[in-house]
Amino acid sequence: MSQTRYEVLGKIAEGGLGTVYKAYDRNLRREVALKRVRASSPEEADQQAEQLFTEARTLSTLQHPHIVTIFDVGRDEEGAYIVMELLKGETLEDIIERGALNQNDFHDLAMQSLEGMISAHNTGLIHLDIKPQNFMVIWLPSGKFQIKILDFGLSQISHQPLIQETDEDGSIMGSIFFMAPEQFERSPVDIRTDLYSLGCVYYFALTQNYPFQGETAPEVMSSHLYHSFIPLAQLRPDLPKFIPQWVEWLMSRDPDHRPANVSHAFEIFSEGKFPPAISAAPLPDFIPAPNFVATDSVPSIFPTPSGGSTSQMLRPGAPRRPKPTATQALGSKKMPKPVAKPVNIAAASAPKHLQQNKKSLPKWLTHGVPAGLAAILILFFATKFILSSQARSRFDTLASMDQPIGTAKDLPLLFRLLEDPATSETAGKVLGKLQNVDASNPQIIDQLGKTQSPEASLHLTSAIAQRDLRDAVPALINQLKTSTHPATRLATWSALARFATFEQLPDLLNQLTSEEPEELRAAENAIVRAARTQTELGQRSQPLLQTLRANTLKPDQQSAVIRALGQLGSNDALPDLLNALKAADPKLRTAAAIGLGNWPTSVPILNLLDFIREEKNPFIRGNAFSSIGNLAPLSGNLPQEEIAQALITAHAATKDNREQTSILDALSRVVSPSSQEFFRKLAVEAPRRRGVADRALKLLAAAQAKATVIAPASTATILPPDKAELTPGPLILKTGVIINWFGNSDLVNWLIKLESPGTYEVQLSQASDSRQPGRYLLTFGTERFSKTVEMTGSGSAFKTVTVGSAKFDKPGYYRLWIRPQQIPKGQILMHLKGAAITRTGD
Repeated sequence: MSQTRYEVLGKIAEGGLGTVYKAYDRNLRREVALKRVRASSPEEADQQAEQLFTEARTLSTLQHPHIVTIFDVGRDEEGAYIVMELLKGETLEDIIERGALNQNDFHDLAMQSLEGMISAHNTGLIHLDIKPQNFMVIWLPSGKFQIKILDFGLSQISHQPLIQETDEDGSIMGSIFFMAPEQFERSPVDIRTDLYSLGCVYYFALTQNYPFQGETAPEVMSSHLYHSFIPLAQLRPDLPKFIPQWVEWLMSRDPDHRPANVSHAFEIFSEGKFPPAISAAPLPDFIPAPNFVATDSVPSIFPTPSGGSTSQMLRPGAPRRPKPTATQALGSKKMPKPVAKPVNIAAASAPKHLQQNKKSLPKWLTHGVPAGLAAILILFFATKFILSSQARSRFDTLASMDQPIGTAKDLPLLFRLLEDPATSETAGKVLGKLQNVDASNPQIIDQLGKTQSPEASLHLTSAIAQRDLRDAVPALINQLKTSTHPATRLATWSALARFATFEQLPDLLNQLTSEEPEELRAAENAIVRAARTQTELGQRSQPLLQTLRANTLKPDQQSAVIRALGQLGSNDALPDLLNALKAADPKLRTAAAIGLGNWPTSVPILNLLDFIREEKNPFIRGNAFSSIGNLAPLSGNLPQEEIAQALITAHAATKDNREQTSILDALSRVVSPSSQEFFRKLAVEAPRRRGVADRALKLLAAAQAKATVIAPASTATILPPDKAELTPGPLILKTGVIINWFGNSDLVNWLIKLESPGTYEVQLSQASDSRQPGRYLLTFGTERFSKTVEMTGSGSAFKTVTVGSAKFDKPGYYRLWIRPQQIPKGQILMHLKGAAITRTGD
C-alpha cells in the first residue's frame, strides 16, 4: 500500500478537494508529489476514487511535456491517492505578482499551455478549473522555462457537451475569477469552457488584473454574465493589435463565438492572425489610449535561475496582490490601469456609456455677435443643451437599473444611442431589458431595417433576442440578406435559433451563403432548432434534403447541412450521409463522420466500422472513432452482443493509441459476454491496459446488475426508476421518482434484456405540474417517438401514457432512451415514476 512505498515528507498545498504532499518513493528512490482527495463519507470516497482513477489513467496516457506526469494511482485505508512528478518551480500566479508578462514571455506561455490543452482535449478531458495557480513554471538548465498544467481535479471526460459537476449544496465548483458564464448558468460545458478560462488567465498575465472584477462573489459573477471588462488593448497598447483581440476572442460570452477548439486558437495565434469575424481595425476605445512609448517594452518578469541578464529585471514596486476566494468578501476593487504607465483611474473604471467628452457652448456665441442676437442664440443652444442633458440623465437612469421601466418615449432615445459606438452596447442591453413597452415591440422590430451602423444592427439584434420577439424572424432574415458585418451576422443566426420555425426553414437554408466556420456553426444550430419545431419526425429533414440534393452549395455549406441532418436523424436522410462518407472531398467525409455520431440510434455503427477500414485520413478516422463511441450504447436494431463483436473486430484494425482508446471506451459501455471476455483477456495479454480493463469490467458488471429481463408473456414488465441510468447533473432519484429534469442534456436510459424476439410496447408513468407541456423523444429499437408531456396538474398525480411499439428480430440486451426535446422556460420536463414494457406480438 502507499505507506510501504511512499514516505510522506511534508505538506505542499491544501485545498477544498484534497491535500498534496511531498513524498519519497522508496522503490524508485525519487521524490514525488502525492495527492489525496477528501471525502465526507464512504460513498463519496468510492465515487471520488473512481473519478480519480479514471482521470489518472487518461492523463497517464498523455505523457505531454506541458502536463504534469502521473506515476501511480491507488487506494489504501486512508483513501484514494495519485502520485505525480514533483515540480520544482513557481506557479504562474507567483510570477504575475511580480509584474505583467512582456510579449515574448507571453508568447511562450500561450504556445506551451495551448499545446498541453490540445493534448488533454484530444482525449476528451476537460479541465474546468484553469487558473494561474494551476500553471507551474519550471526553470530549465538553458535558462528557459517550461509550463506544466496541474490539477485536473474538476475535470470531466466527454467528447460531447455535458453538465458540470456541483458540490453538496449545488454550487458550481471552480475558481470564480476564471470561470466561464455557462458554468455559472449551469449550462452544458465543453472544451470551449476551458478556452474562456485560458483567455481570462492570459488577460491576467498581461495586465495583473482580473478581467471580470467585483467586490463580492455575486459582483464577479455578474461581470462574467454581462461580459463587463476593460478592453485589453487599452491596458496594453504596446502589444500587436492581434494579441488583445485574440485573448478577447477566447473570452467571448457565447461559447459559439469562441474558437471551435484549442487547435484553432493555436493556429491563429501562432500565425499572428486576427481572429475570425473580428476586424483588424482598431476597436472603439473604452478610454483614450495613454501616451505609451512602445519602444520601452515591458521587462521580462521571468527571472532566470542563476546569472544575470536584462530579461530578469523586475518592474519596481509591483504590488503583491491578495488571493481572495469566492466565499468571502473580495476586498476593495483594484482599479485597472495600463501596464507600467499611470492613467486617469476614474475614467478607466467608468461605465462605457458615461465616458463622453463634455461639450461646452460654442465660443462664437459670445464673440463678435450683437448682444440681442447672442441672447437668442444662447437661449436656443442652452435649451438644446438642457434637453441633451435630460436625455443623458434618463439614459443613465435606465442603464443603472437591473429591470428598467420605460415608456414608448424612451425608444427614440435608445435608437439614437444605438448608433453611437460609445453607447451602442449599453443602449442595446437597456432595450433588451426594458419593461412596460411591449406594445411598442413592432416598432423595435421595424427599427432593424432602419439602422445606420453595424454596431446598431448588432446590439439591436441582441436586444430583439433578449426580448424574445418571435415576430422578428422576417426582419432578421432580411438582415442576413444585406449585412456583411461578421458579428451582426452571428448575432442574427443566434436570434433565429431562438425564434425560427419549421415553416421558415427554407428561408434559413437560402441564407446559407457564408463559408466562415464560425457563422456556419451558428447557421447549423439555427437550422437544426428550426427543424425540431416540426413534431412529425419524418418531415424534419425534408427541406434540408432538398437543399443538399440540389447540389448548389459549396463544400463547407454542404458540410453544415450534412452535420445538421445527422442531428435530426430522419431515416430518409441516412442514405445521403452514407453517400457523403464515400465522397472524394475530405470535408464531406468529415461532416458525415461527425453527423452520423449524432444519430439518435445505433443504426449507422456498422457503416462507420466499415468506413474506418478504408479511410486513410487520420483526422477523419479520429472523428469516426469518436462517433462510434457515441453510438455504441444507444437504442438500435442490433443486440449489444453483435455490436460488441463488431467493436472487437475494429479494435484489431486500429492504427494508434487514440483509436484503441476510443474503441475500448465504446466497448466498456456495451453489455455482453463478448465485451466482458475481451477485457478479461486484455488485462492478461496487455499489462499496460490492465487498469483500463479492470475499470471496464467494473462498469459492465454494474450495468448488467441494473438490467431488467423482459418477460416473453403478454404481461407488463416494470422498469423501476432505481434501475435507470441518469446523466450526471441535476437529475436525481427521490422517493422513487426521477425529478429535477431541467435541461436538454438530462438523459435517462434503461438496459433491458429481451428473452425472445417480437413486438414490444412502451408505457411511461409520468406527472407534470408545469404551466406548459414539454416534449421528449423516446428511442426504442429503431423507433423514435416524439411525445408531448401529459399535464396532470400535480407532480404527484401520475398517469400511465402509452408511447409506442417497436419490433425486435433478435433476443439480447438493448437500451431504451428518453431525452428532452423542449422544456418550457423556467419549468421542468416531467416527473417520471418508471416505464413498463409489454410483449404484444411476434
